[in-house]
Amino acid sequence: MTNLGSIAVLLLICVVLYVTGGKKEKKVALIVILGLAIASLIVSLIKPIVGELRPFLVLQNVNLLVQENGIYSFPSGHTSLAFTVATILGLSYKFKNISLIYITLAIAAVVGFSRIYLGVHYPIDVLGGSGVGVLSGLAALKLGDYVFKNLGVYNGNY
Repeated sequence: MTNLGSIAVLLLICVVLYVTGGKKEKKVALIVILGLAIASLIVSLIKPIVGELRPFLVLQNVNLLVQENGIYSFPSGHTSLAFTVATILGLSYKFKNISLIYITLAIAAVVGFSRIYLGVHYPIDVLGGSGVGVLSGLAALKLGDYVFKNLGVYNGNY
């Protein structure tokens, strides 16, 4: 589950959505990429400022279950990316007139929990990452909506 928060997997999902989808899917894929860029930038700015070391570097009894190269922990990048995608997809699609946001956010929460379980993040890191992700997703949706309207390709599907 933790890999659902990796940039490579999420970009692959965007490529598949873009290549196989229709007009709306192409827009959503581009908005997701924008959201991933926003979230990545925010996380990369915050991590060195906060400077919180990862749990496995500080606590003796943490069993690291994956290889992790980064030293800073707050906020969780995987979690922020997962919540960014969850927000955008969840608000962009409906199933029988029900927004998918609750399902996509639940999946993102499992990604966040996996980061704690693997020993690479504290719960506060995941909470911070989820906040960054939701805000990045909302910002990308607003910015994407503005861009598509002004480019003349907006069709009212958002």
